[in-house]
Amino acid sequence: MNISTKLFTGLIIISLFLISILVTSYVFDDKINSKSMLLNKVYTNNTLKFLDVRRDVIQIQQWYTDISLTKGLDGLNTGFREAEKYYSSSQVLLNELIKSNNNGKFLNKIQNIKEQINKYYDLGKTMAQKYLEKDNAKGNLLMKELDSFAEKLTMDIDKLVIKEKKHTNLLLNQIADLTKLKKNINIVIIGIGIFIIVLLSVFTIHDIKKPLKTVVFALKNISEGENDLTKTISYNSKNEMGQLSNYFNKFLNKLELTINTIKNSFGKSQDVGDNLLSYSEKVSATLIEINNNVKSVNESFIHLDDNINNLVKAIDNNYVSIKNLTEKVETQASAVTESSSSITQMIKSIQSVAQIAQDKKVSTKNLLDITKIGGKKLEETDIIIKNISETSEEILAMINIINGIAIKTNLLAMNAAIEAAHAGQAGKGFAVVADEIRKLAVSTANNTKNISETLKNNFENIQLVSGLSNESKAAFNNITKEVHDVTRDLEEVSDHMLELSTGSNEILKAISNLYDITESIRTNSSQMKQAIGESNEAVHNIQNISIDTLDSITKIAKNVSEMKTEAITIAKLGQENTENINLLNFEVKKFKTNHSSMSAKNELINYDDQLLTVPLFVTWNDSLNINIDIVDNQHKKLIDYINKLHANMKMGRAFKVMSKIIEGLVDYTVTHFTSEEKLMLDNKYPNYKDHKSQHVKFVEQMTEFKGKFFKKEVGLTPEVLDFLQDWLVNHIKGSDKLFGSYLKKNI
Repeated sequence: MNISTKLFTGLIIISLFLISILVTSYVFDDKINSKSMLLNKVYTNNTLKFLDVRRDVIQIQQWYTDISLTKGLDGLNTGFREAEKYYSSSQVLLNELIKSNNNGKFLNKIQNIKEQINKYYDLGKTMAQKYLEKDNAKGNLLMKELDSFAEKLTMDIDKLVIKEKKHTNLLLNQIADLTKLKKNINIVIIGIGIFIIVLLSVFTIHDIKKPLKTVVFALKNISEGENDLTKTISYNSKNEMGQLSNYFNKFLNKLELTINTIKNSFGKSQDVGDNLLSYSEKVSATLIEINNNVKSVNESFIHLDDNINNLVKAIDNNYVSIKNLTEKVETQASAVTESSSSITQMIKSIQSVAQIAQDKKVSTKNLLDITKIGGKKLEETDIIIKNISETSEEILAMINIINGIAIKTNLLAMNAAIEAAHAGQAGKGFAVVADEIRKLAVSTANNTKNISETLKNNFENIQLVSGLSNESKAAFNNITKEVHDVTRDLEEVSDHMLELSTGSNEILKAISNLYDITESIRTNSSQMKQAIGESNEAVHNIQNISIDTLDSITKIAKNVSEMKTEAITIAKLGQENTENINLLNFEVKKFKTNHSSMSAKNELINYDDQLLTVPLFVTWNDSLNINIDIVDNQHKKLIDYINKLHANMKMGRAFKVMSKIIEGLVDYTVTHFTSEEKLMLDNKYPNYKDHKSQHVKFVEQMTEFKGKFFKKEVGLTPEVLDFLQDWLVNHIKGSDKLFGSYLKKNI
């Protein structure tokens, strides 16, 4: 039988035993639950209700007995009401007991107690009534009877309670027996299951152990021998260990073929390596020579480029000079043309001015006559203004008189109003008239004031006009004098204009000759400018070609230099390749195959080395630096713990290994937080409490996870690693960065 079949059979047996345990537990639990429900629903409930009925009987007796003492006094007459309340309560409880039970004898007993309570209640009520009627003798007899009745009722109820308690204890014992029986049956089933599992395990281990020893011995011979690939595992079986041995032998055969192929290819690899080294050395030497030639050509082109630049500068300077000369000639030609036109225009203007001067001489004589007439008119206007000024003064005097009258009228109106007020009803009409007079006086005073101010303004304006009139008269006198002078000057201007007209004609002839000479110079300078421009363009084209050529040669020199470096690198790589081929050849020859016999130590893969193949889960970078060496180093160690957890999870490491790493992470987290908090306290960090609360919460979460992991209630999942990464990275970039900034400012 195969090992997997045995394991599968064992799993089925374990499953059957588990199902048996579940079925047994279900059957017994069902019985226990039914009895527990009966216990809680019937017997416990009945017992409590009987006890409540017993309480009601005692309370009825107590309240009716109290009436014998209080005799129904005010404020102490609640006995009948309270007794009736407890009587009603007992009836409700007994009715509930009757409804919830179907035992005939038990129901008869409850019904009997109910009837006795009715009689008991009526007896107590009669007793209380006798006391209220002051029939104490009858009341005392009934009280003794009531006490006996109460004692009998409570005893009957106690018997029922005792009976219910017996039923309760019986059910409890049955539940305990069922629970014990369930436990014993489960123990027997588990014991049988464990025995069968152990027996099956012994047979399975026996089937595995023997062939496993054979495989281990064979592998040990291969690994600790001389790398002998010709040895195989001799174990013939149809189970999994036999298959393992067969597949391992096939692997050794393939490995042997691979090693033989590598050995056969070493000769070719060495030849290729040697040729590569030889060719790379030749290429390197050729490139060095090319590089030297390119450098020489580059230096020549640099010298040529300097000469071309100097030539371009010289031609540019000549071009600028010719251009300036041409512009000056153009300017001179334009100036001559403009001068000729200006002089022609000036001659016409001189003739026109001479004619105008003649005409203006006549006009100035007419203007002289007009100014004399204007002077006389201004004298007459001045006289009129003086008369108006005198009249305005007289009007102001009259207005002052009117203003005085208005003030007096206002005073008289006020006195009249006062007298009218003294006269009472008879003076009402007079008061109205006085008020109207007062308003008229006030209006007159206001108007005279406005007129006075207006006249004052007019008087001031008249004075101003009078002064201006005097100034105008003086100005007219000056104008008359100036007109005389202008007339005399115009006569002189007319004479000089005639002389200027004659001289201008001669200047016009000279400028005409100058214009002809300038035109000839302008034509020659334009031809020179065009020739220099063409030469300048050709030289600039040569300069651009030189620049492009120099740039290309520079790039060629750079590329050749890079090729030279790469060729040297290739030569070094060729040398290293040859050395590696020889080294590989030396190592491969250590393996013993059917074609060779060599020995070497077999290299075993170190399991920890496999962790190097797993990418880092959290990578340290500058964004995580808070520039506090001790804290940064501790952060790096925490990240290292998280990366170890991730790598070991990916590699499927055992629970023991993972537990050790998790415990180390939690312990070091506490150590780091303690160190960081001490640093905060030493430097009086203001956000210490908030920062510490974050530490406490994280440690609680990690401690809880560690506890559950050790109990195997939870496993290490990608979500847990994501939580660790997010918390640590965000904490460093947030809270720890703030602390780092604070410490940097305050140290």
